[in-house]
Amino acid sequence: VITAARKYGARGVGIEIDPAMVQKANDNAAAVGVSNRVRFLTQNIFTTDLSEATVVTLYLLQSLNERLRPKLVRELKPGARVLDVCSYLGAWSVAALSQGALSALCVDASQHAIDGAQHNAALNSVAIETRKGDAFDTLEELAAQGRRFDVAIVDPECIVARAALDT
Repeated sequence: VITAARKYGARGVGIEIDPAMVQKANDNAAAVGVSNRVRFLTQNIFTTDLSEATVVTLYLLQSLNERLRPKLVRELKPGARVLDVCSYLGAWSVAALSQGALSALCVDASQHAIDGAQHNAALNSVAIETRKGDAFDTLEELAAQGRRFDVAIVDPECIVARAALDT
């Protein structure tokens, strides 16, 4: 949220259940001069109303992503554009498309995952776009191309596991 505000002028709200993390995030926003565009709140993501959000980005453990999926899909605006980074088998994208999302792009470094996401989409009679590549490189490419999404799902366990392999 802070980087998006600093780099792109975005406005945003961060939700975190730990008050100490909220204070740290608000302090960090102030330190880089974006506290007029972003704020962080101590709330429970499972009870926070996300229906008015124009962009939702998640950076949660896979188990929390899976628990949150039904709520977020229910609250998606019809016609939402979904970016599913480290998508594995594309479950987020398939669920969102099944509930009225307009489009979904699944990004994963594994061809096996990309093939699985395409297979799951076909099984559910929805069409997804896929891109095989590094998560960070692909995000930079999408930004440079001016691609815009309403919901971005990032699976940090995938990124952490890759980083562990690189060391």
